[in-house]
This record gives sequence, C-alpha cells and structure tokens, in this order.
Amino acid sequence: MLITPRLGADRATVLQQLVQVKTELSNVRSSGTTAEDLFNAYLQWVANAVRLLRYQTREADIESLVLTRRYWTLQAMAGGPVGMVRDLVQVEIDDRLTVFEDSTRTTRAEFRAVGPHGTDPRRGRLLLPPAPPEAR
Repeated sequence: MLITPRLGADRATVLQQLVQVKTELSNVRSSGTTAEDLFNAYLQWVANAVRLLRYQTREADIESLVLTRRYWTLQAMAGGPVGMVRDLVQVEIDDRLTVFEDSTRTTRAEFRAVGPHGTDPRRGRLLLPPAPPEAR
C-alpha cells in the first residue's frame, strides 16, 4: 500500500513514523498475559498510532492502516467473550504488521523513484509534495 503524505509533510518523517508505529505494534504482540491486557494494549496502540500519523499521513491511509473494520468490530466486542477477543486481536496485529511492512517498503520505493522534487520522470507530473529544501 502506497502512503500519500499530506501536503507539506516531510517524506522522511512519514517513513520514520511508519517504522515507529510498526515497531510499537510488534511490542503489543508480546505485552500482556491475559486477553484483556492484549486488547487494552492494542487499543492504546491504535490511539497512539492515529495521534502520531495524523499530521503527516492522509486520513484515508490512516483508516486503511489502523482504523480497520476489524478494529471497529473489536471495539463493539469490548466486554464480550474473552477468548474470541484475544484471537481476533492477534489476527489483527498480524495483519497490521504485514500491512505496515508492505506500506513502508512501497512508500520508500516510490519516494526514491519520484526524487526530491516529487515528480515522476516517466510522466513529468507531480506525484508527491516536494521534499523540503534541506532534504534535497
């Protein structure tokens, strides 16, 4: 999944944030010995991820990366059967890790391909917000 930065966003910061959010999610997987601990750690990760990404990344990308249908299903299951919640949280964490890994790789490759001016040399059109002058 290619991440589209918000206008004026710093591309290096976007990539750094994707890696940070993925690393924090990896830590969630090993946090908590109970289903409730895992669920709460996951919800905290979601809140922190949205808080971190919202100024650099488009809302639609945040919804695809973090605020997924499964997240909303889990929200509705709060206080429900513990075993089922744990299984669903674990599946969501695994899926999100895969998506973040793919998104980071794809976005990094696209940023390199378009160069510091944010134009696609194959088509000659602006694809991404230009890199700030100090990053060129």
